[in-house]
Amino acid sequence: MQMTERRTECAADRLEPIVRGDYPDPTIIRVGQDYYLTHSANSFAPALLIWHSTDLKNWTPLAHALTEYDGDVWAPDLAYHQGKFYIYYTTSGKNHVIVADDIRGPWSEPVDLNVPHIDPGHHALPDGRRFLHLSGGHQIELTADGLATKGEMRKIYNGWPIPFPTQIEGMAEESPKAFFRDGWYYLITAQGGTAGPATGHMVVAARSRRHDGPYENAPHNPLIRTGHRRERWWSRGHATLIEDAVGDWWIVYHAYERGYVSLGRHTMLQRVEWRDGWPYVTDECFAAPPRQTPLSDRFDSPELGWQWQFNGEMDRTRFQAGGGALRLQARGESPSDGSAPLCIRPQDRAYQVEVDVEISGDGTEAGLLFFYDATAYTGLALTDSHIMLRLRKHHEKAVDLPVRRATLRLVNDHHDVEYWVRIAGGEWEQIARGNEISGWNHNALGGFLGLRVALYAAGPGEAVFRDFRYEAL
Repeated sequence: MQMTERRTECAADRLEPIVRGDYPDPTIIRVGQDYYLTHSANSFAPALLIWHSTDLKNWTPLAHALTEYDGDVWAPDLAYHQGKFYIYYTTSGKNHVIVADDIRGPWSEPVDLNVPHIDPGHHALPDGRRFLHLSGGHQIELTADGLATKGEMRKIYNGWPIPFPTQIEGMAEESPKAFFRDGWYYLITAQGGTAGPATGHMVVAARSRRHDGPYENAPHNPLIRTGHRRERWWSRGHATLIEDAVGDWWIVYHAYERGYVSLGRHTMLQRVEWRDGWPYVTDECFAAPPRQTPLSDRFDSPELGWQWQFNGEMDRTRFQAGGGALRLQARGESPSDGSAPLCIRPQDRAYQVEVDVEISGDGTEAGLLFFYDATAYTGLALTDSHIMLRLRKHHEKAVDLPVRRATLRLVNDHHDVEYWVRIAGGEWEQIARGNEISGWNHNALGGFLGLRVALYAAGPGEAVFRDFRYEAL
């Protein structure tokens, strides 16, 4: 790894994410000089987007490990063992694993591990045996190939006794990540709940001379926690520790940004130093923020861009990309009823998006949305008789024009929404309507999601989308 870039001491409010947007539950590995990262996908597919870096700061998306939708994907653990890559994850209430010889794929079909609990974490011992850690302090041995379990599950850790009074969402002992260092087995877990009060989520450490305990808690727990809601980063937790190629240690975790919880949980990075056999998180960070990955798409490639995910499905017969256009077969009756929008994760506090939309088929509607889920969305849609403004299940005429092609623009100006439309050959026209959407987040709506930007088509026909543009403001 090239670590020649200057680093500096950063107060918590100066920390910047290494991956901005709703990329929660980060899991990271190093293979030689290369670093790989993936996250929870929740209800979106394709899932488990693999990111690559050579400096831990700037990350490039490579490929999705799960290319089909088979339920919501939560809390993955990326592992590398004896020349193979593994991802352990929870979906549909079960724990699965996939394996690949190359991080770019192809990946195997998911294997059901037939074990309870959530948040599986892989651990290979120095003697070659492999174990799986799960929520609630549980552990079970894996077979040599890592694709099945054997023996009985045991509870080996009781968590850190959170001192009360305090403000947490719940005890929620989860996200176990285990590693071996200098004769000690370390267990890093999350507690306090992943959302709720700003101070709830936290990272705790424990160690043992044996892989199966007993574990002693770090005297300085928690390693990371939001101290007060006045801080910039809330609900800091779900962490992995990693040693870089020059022997420095780092912690990767997720956090909400105060005032912008609707963006979801960003991926964060801080330096770790070791004292008396315990990890301590320092204030050291990079002197300049990481570069952002562009989200605009002209649909020139026959493959769907890395940034796009369908909500609740992955039907490859439904779309055709290439030549500057994306054709999308309409589905359902509205964004609330089975349209399975195609979404991206915005990165910024304020931004605008626009896209050229063309519809075919009587009764078809298609448009551009700010989309949290099927109960909370707003945007503009083109129909065969007018341009429609949608807000949740409510809809109204915005422009009374029978056009089948127009360019739509949405502005999210620090939660204040503007709606714009342009007919071919004309000027931009702002719709005399606005909304405020700061409350569209997990604490209000549930789901552990972040606000997305979405393209959708509903009804009997199809829509063609061209020249999608995302711009930070």
